[in-house]
Amino acid sequence: MHYPEESRFGNRIRQWYDLTSRYKRQLFDLERDDYLTLKTKEHKNQVTLQRSVGTGQQ
Repeated sequence: MHYPEESRFGNRIRQWYDLTSRYKRQLFDLERDDYLTLKTKEHKNQVTLQRSVGTGQQ
């Protein structure tokens, strides 16, 4: 909660990726930038979907 809300998701996925670097052989199918881009798109899609469901729009 020390960071602005709009940067929290990005901080969490960067931290997760960096922490899993200890297990490269098991976990790394994507490069870091590709992973972060993919997860950011997924998050935006999820937020959009949740907002549309919350407002009754689909």
